[in-house]
Amino acid sequence: MRTKLSIAFVCLLACLVFACQSQQTTEGPKDPPKTYTEAEKAQLAADFNKLMKEQCAECHDYGSKKIYDKIDYLLDHDKLVKSKIVNLEQPEASELYTEIEEGEMPRKFDADGKPKIKVKLSKEQADLVLNWLKAGAPAWIK
Repeated sequence: MRTKLSIAFVCLLACLVFACQSQQTTEGPKDPPKTYTEAEKAQLAADFNKLMKEQCAECHDYGSKKIYDKIDYLLDHDKLVKSKIVNLEQPEASELYTEIEEGEMPRKFDADGKPKIKVKLSKEQADLVLNWLKAGAPAWIK
C-alpha cells in the first residue's frame, strides 16, 4: 500500500511540475505598446488617408455611386473612428484591419459592375492600417 501511495505521489508531483512549466512557457512577458511621436502620428494619418483615397474611396466615400455595404465614410475621420469597423481598444480586431489583412478588401468590379474581384493589399499597406489604429487613429489634415 505504501508503494502505491509513493508512486501516486510521484506521479502527482510530476504532473504539477509539468503544468507549472507549460504555463510559464505559454505566458511570456508582453512587449509594451509602441508609443508614437506627434510627427509619426501625422505621417501615419497622411499615409493612411492616401491609401484610403487610392484603394477604398471609389466604393466607400460619401457620394460614391458604388457605395458598398453602406460604408460611405472612409474619408470622414470622425465618422470612421466612431464606427463599428474601428476598435481602438483592440486594433488587431478592427474590422477595418481584418478585412484588409484577410484579403476581403479591397475589391474591384467585374464586367457587370459588381464588386467581386478581391485585390489583396501588400503586407506593408495592411501594416500601415494596423499601425494607424495602434497610434490611436490620428486625424489627417484635410
